[in-house]
Parts: sequence; structure tokens; C-alpha cells
Amino acid sequence: MVESVGKISRCLHGLTMGESVDVAVLSDSLKELLRYLSGLVKKHARPDYEDGYLSSKCFDRRVFFKREDLKNYCRAHLVLGVRYFELLVKEIEGELSAGSSEDNLLVIKRYSDVLSDYVYDFKRPVEFLERLSDPDYSFINGWSSPWTRSTDLYFFSKALAKSSFSSENFLKSYHRQSQVAAAFVLRQALELKFERIVGVELSDRLGKSPKLNHGFYYDFVNRNKQFFEFPEFDFSLLSNVYNWCSTVVHRGHQPVIWQLPYAYDLCDGIFAWGDFSRGGGRTCNGGVRVLDVDGMQLKFLSVFFEEVDKRHKSPAGNPDKQKPVDKIIYWSVTLSEPEAADFSGPA
Repeated sequence: MVESVGKISRCLHGLTMGESVDVAVLSDSLKELLRYLSGLVKKHARPDYEDGYLSSKCFDRRVFFKREDLKNYCRAHLVLGVRYFELLVKEIEGELSAGSSEDNLLVIKRYSDVLSDYVYDFKRPVEFLERLSDPDYSFINGWSSPWTRSTDLYFFSKALAKSSFSSENFLKSYHRQSQVAAAFVLRQALELKFERIVGVELSDRLGKSPKLNHGFYYDFVNRNKQFFEFPEFDFSLLSNVYNWCSTVVHRGHQPVIWQLPYAYDLCDGIFAWGDFSRGGGRTCNGGVRVLDVDGMQLKFLSVFFEEVDKRHKSPAGNPDKQKPVDKIIYWSVTLSEPEAADFSGPA
């Protein structure tokens, strides 16, 4: 076991058991671990990987990997893990330097679950990479499972519903479940944003929304970028985050501790403030600019009706395997103002 990891682990265990903990020892051990991990990045990876590469590896949803794929997966996770661990250590150090000994102990208690996650989440990528040259290498003894029980998620849902008006801090007792829930809410925010960027609502004669493929709105925007501008982010990277969130929701596994911070860094731009229009002003929807609202919405309807027609004529859309029947399908179409900055008109 790495010496600094052992010291951190003992301190965190002492906190759990209600024992006295030397905050200075823990602080020094965190900085020592950061130096050690930074050295591993220089040894096994490059610190200048682009987000296209990092996001494809960090949010890879596969369970089984080929050896070379797993090596690249671990390299990316090591780089990102060290990046966000460094930010966390600086944040903790900033709070420790401003408080008394009693306050500092409360700070460490508040961060204890997150620190424990970092220690155990580093285990997989670090041990895999180091064991390529040293089969007996051990980062930390033991293992932490990302698995969550449905019962715990249910009670977390009840606690969450009360959190805004309760005097008790329910969320502290549901650290693992809150990570899963955060991925769910992020997925919902992205899904709604993709749909509302387009601003086209559809329903059949019964008032039901069409059953579209997962990511239909995202794919439309990504394939028709002539209608859009994204001033502060790369829209194409959001697919990795969006699909990963869906996997977290369905599996119910706690994310690796640095996946959500990295996801937020990639997604911040789409929810950013920006120019309201070419005429000026500011809006909370300024992260996306629509260059031709009417043209974009007409194009979306064209793509939608092509998809509907294709499904109607395909065997999958004809479960009785009969010949396609010519019939009229009525759709209610509501065009609304996109949840984006309107940059229609001449530049």
C-alpha cells in the first residue's frame, strides 16, 4: 500500500469510529498523495490530452475492455482524477488555513466521504497501470463497491423531497445516492435543453408525444450545425456525457468521483449566460445561438416526418408483417421560441 494512502485511510477510519484525528497529518498526507499521483501521470500518460479523447474514455460505458482499451481508459481516468483531486486538496487547504482546530475537524468530517471516494476510485486505474511493470503493486488494500440498493434510493428520494424545508441535513447520510441522483438530474437537464433549443413540440391526435430514438433532438442539432453557434463549448462532446448519464440512471451505480465534475465542466457552456441577440442584451440562454429560427424548425419537421414515414414503411413499424397501409397520421405541431439566443437575421 502507498504510504500516504495508508495514512489517509487510517484518518478517515478514525473519523468514522469517533476517534481523535490529527488534521495536520491528514493534510500533509493529501498533499503527499497528490505529488505521488502527479508523478504517475508523467510516467503513464500525458497531461495535455484533449477533451475529445478524455471524454470518450472517461464516459466509456463498456463493462469489458480489451487490454489496450483498458490501458487508455485508465490513463484518461488517472489524468482527470489528479486534475480534480488537486482542486479538492486546494479547496480543503483553503478552508483549513482559515479555521480553528475545532473548525478544521468539522471541515475534514464534511469532506470525508469525498476523500474516501477519491482514494478508492484511484485504485483501479493506478493499480492496472503500475502492475504492467510490477505485478505485486498495491495502491490500497480493500475495495469500494459502486453498487446502490433500490431501497436506499427510495428513502433518499423521500429525504430529498423534504430537504428544502427540513431543519436536518438528510443529504449527508446519502452521499452515494446523491451522486446517482445528480447524474439523473443532469441527464434531465440536457434532454430538456436539447429539445428546447429546437422549440418544436409534437403530439398525435390522442395528445401523446411521438416515440423518438434516444438522442433524436441532440442528433438533429449536431447534424445541422449550420443553424447554430456554440460560443463557449464543443456541442459534439455532450453526447458522451448524455449517454453516460443514462447508463448511470439505469444501472444505479455510483459514478467515479471525478466523472460528475468533469461532466459539469463540459456542460457548463450550454447553460451559460450570453448575448440575447445581435442587438445586444444578456440572457441565461446565451450558451446557444440559433442563426435562423424559422429555417431550423422547418428543417427539424422535415427530418421528423422523414423518420415517421420510414418507421411506418419498415417491418419494425409493421408488427403484423402486413404490407404498409396508406393512412393519414395527424400530428399537432407547436412552434415555440427556442431556449437559446435568437441570432436570426443578417450578421
